Amino acid sequence: VNEYVDCKLTLEDLAKEHVDDINSPKQWSQFFFGGKKKIKVKEEVGLYKNGKVKTKLVEKEVVIAPYVMYTPDPDKVSAKTGQVSVDDSVLNDMMNHVTSSDAKEIIGSLLKYRELSKQLSTYVQGLSKHIIGEYIHGKLNHTATVTGRLSSTNPNLQNISNNPIKQIFTSRFGDEGVIVEMDFNQLEVVALAHVTGDLQLIHDISSGADIHSELYKGLFGRYPTKEERKPFKARTFQLIYGAGAKAISKQAGCPIEEAKKFIDVFYARYPSVAKWHKEFAIQAEREGKYEMNEEGLYEKVKTFTHVTETGRRFVFKEYHSDSSWSSRTYSFSPTELKNYPVQGLATGDIVPMMLGVIFNMLKGREDVKMVNTIHDSLMFDCRLESADEFVKEMVKTL
Repeated sequence: VNEYVDCKLTLEDLAKEHVDDINSPKQWSQFFFGGKKKIKVKEEVGLYKNGKVKTKLVEKEVVIAPYVMYTPDPDKVSAKTGQVSVDDSVLNDMMNHVTSSDAKEIIGSLLKYRELSKQLSTYVQGLSKHIIGEYIHGKLNHTATVTGRLSSTNPNLQNISNNPIKQIFTSRFGDEGVIVEMDFNQLEVVALAHVTGDLQLIHDISSGADIHSELYKGLFGRYPTKEERKPFKARTFQLIYGAGAKAISKQAGCPIEEAKKFIDVFYARYPSVAKWHKEFAIQAEREGKYEMNEEGLYEKVKTFTHVTETGRRFVFKEYHSDSSWSSRTYSFSPTELKNYPVQGLATGDIVPMMLGVIFNMLKGREDVKMVNTIHDSLMFDCRLESADEFVKEMVKTL
């Protein structure tokens, strides 16, 4: 809370001449990108009988010059109002492109203020509403996501894994207990290898090769340092999740040419992944059909239904990218086609099945409790005396 207050005061001081309400996206957009703003000013309209100047408040429109030199993506500009979005993705991208140290300080302070505001409202204040006795019992939803991945609500306990707020959670066993978190090793990479049958990817996984370091070497000609590898591996997962060169470039803060070269390096090393990405898109186009709606009319977009080996059914629909309809303006989402079958197998099928196996293993035990799952990560509350043996048991199981 003290950090939040300090951050808020700092941001208000930095923005006091430009932004009246630091929680207003509209004011921040006008400040960063310019625009027109209506203000009220006093204007002389005559004299009182005693000779004093008579004034009234008059509304005037003033032009605000842009504070930064930055060209936002077209999809971040409202077609209706022309206002540029100042969401976190825009601010983070601005940090990578603006050169002014003053602008960077304001952007950094705004990002930090938003994060601390979220921490305060969502976690500190939000979680406190869900405490029953000494415990918080979150709800896991089994049929809320397209891929079958479990989601969490009331409260959402899946967005705390990399969040400092998790430090407030303590073991039910007090000083005699510890909370243990572990995850499946490269689960979605393994799922990708299974779905595509890529021999090189299977070999890399089986031999223990670090695919992120190998891809880094393929791109830059040398292996990365520990500090270089951590942010770089996000590119691998972005590509697995269906991102294209533009999205990878934006997220990584690298030139579009480098992002394209990374995709080439990835597909050259794992050609069967490239083949599956291409052929699955062709299959969707070939097998997609115009289905009939409730009114007895054929829909304007195709529907492609894909049933996986586990029996999970995915229904893909085309999206249109043009206001005037024609058959050429509709297509299936490459991101969905690449991502859903892989994520569906990994965290939609394998994780819930393993949760059942682990639940049966722990049935009747009072020294270990499974308390949360965050996609491919599991959390347990253990007595200290049981923790070492339990971790070894789970390593063999997972």
